[in-house]
Amino acid sequence: MRKFWDSFCDFDSKQKDGAKAKAAGNPFQAEESGEWTELVEKFSTRRFEMMSSVTREHIESVGKTYRTCGCCGMTGSGLLACGGSRKVMYCNKMCQKAAWKEHKKAIELRSLAVRASEANLAQLPPEIFELIAKKIDRVDLLSLRQTSRECADKVFRTYCSTLFPRIQVSMSHEGKNSLDRAINIAQHPVFGALIREFTIAIDDCMTCFKSETSRRGEDGRVLQKRFIIRQKLAQLFNSLRATGNNFDVQILARQGCKCSGQHHQQHCSDMAPTTRRNLIDILEQMRRSDLPVPNLEIGNSRWTFTTQKLRDYEIQVYGNAFRNLKSLKLFISELVADTHNQDAGSGLLMPVIAAAPDLEVLHVIHALPGCGGCRLRGLNLHRIASAIFAAKFRSLKKLHLESLGIRGRPLASFLKEHETTLEKISIKRGFLRVEELHPDQVQDRTALEVLKEMSGFQGLEVDDVFEDRFQKSKRAA
Repeated sequence: MRKFWDSFCDFDSKQKDGAKAKAAGNPFQAEESGEWTELVEKFSTRRFEMMSSVTREHIESVGKTYRTCGCCGMTGSGLLACGGSRKVMYCNKMCQKAAWKEHKKAIELRSLAVRASEANLAQLPPEIFELIAKKIDRVDLLSLRQTSRECADKVFRTYCSTLFPRIQVSMSHEGKNSLDRAINIAQHPVFGALIREFTIAIDDCMTCFKSETSRRGEDGRVLQKRFIIRQKLAQLFNSLRATGNNFDVQILARQGCKCSGQHHQQHCSDMAPTTRRNLIDILEQMRRSDLPVPNLEIGNSRWTFTTQKLRDYEIQVYGNAFRNLKSLKLFISELVADTHNQDAGSGLLMPVIAAAPDLEVLHVIHALPGCGGCRLRGLNLHRIASAIFAAKFRSLKKLHLESLGIRGRPLASFLKEHETTLEKISIKRGFLRVEELHPDQVQDRTALEVLKEMSGFQGLEVDDVFEDRFQKSKRAA
């Protein structure tokens, strides 16, 4: 019984490993808290009540191999499956008839177990499911339980169908063989249909295929790393598309300047080796697979999307990838190397984003990779915002800007041009240029009041950091 059920639901051991998971940076680590302990105890009590309806005979009947007769124990090929349960195999009709009395009890017990599992799991507190979603490494949880025998069992299927739709199953692409594991999960008849979101860390793709063995094709030839990555990505995305689900996708593209992690070098303008080709591969394979991705996020606070020296074919790939989006979140970097090229970077990217016909939410965060002291950073902040305000969006409803330099007049023009569709614009951790404004426009006024008066748009929001910087800039001016 321990092997069948408790090993799958071993939340106690997950909790004990919480410190290790936290040290390793696992976003789903189990934290030691009284609330978590109490919920685990509640779950364990419910689990015991459910399993009390499942006898040892039921567990053993599930564990019988498909090539062993359920009556005489003879093993071999050509055995016949029971027409009712499809679980137990028999040599012939005589063996099936002889074992029917005991086998019928097992079928009835299995039916009782299913009903018990549905009743007890439905009574679990919602907080348990929420904590499970936040605290447990779901990738490990799923990838370790994929044997056909377990997934064929109705009790196990009932448990999965009750629990997992209440959380977002996440596939994290990190480390060796991660693409293969993700493909196995996506192709699984039970777990694949539960996937709604996944994360791909693209700078780790190459680590999966360093050895020649991992890149050897069916004909024995050793394939190039990039070819095998594209092949695996196509296999993954085609498997996901076959589930019929829509997906929220996060792509992490790690980049940084050469002085990252070290003392800042004055006038740093050089970039460390990037993973842009991998990003292009992922977006291109998503398009070719026709994967339905309404919500896309590229980067996070430590992983940024850079617009340095964008090429024409890259612009085309981005345009195709963004075409069917409803929501796009970009952690973007405008690099020093492009500050003197007015046609480079965000100036080319924003019109492509604006052309997406169904894009309703755009979230742009400036996150300069590497050190924070790279020169001309302020100029880059204004150029990103200027590129956004110069673009003509087709159906944008919400715009979120963070850590950008805002000029009042371009923003006012943008808001007036999009007044028929735009409902809200929020600005965080940026700053408002006051040099271009008349002193009477800013005297004794807040940043929000100034922007609303200039644009006539009432759906503006600014945070305290933006407001404080505005007041300081007024005094400095």
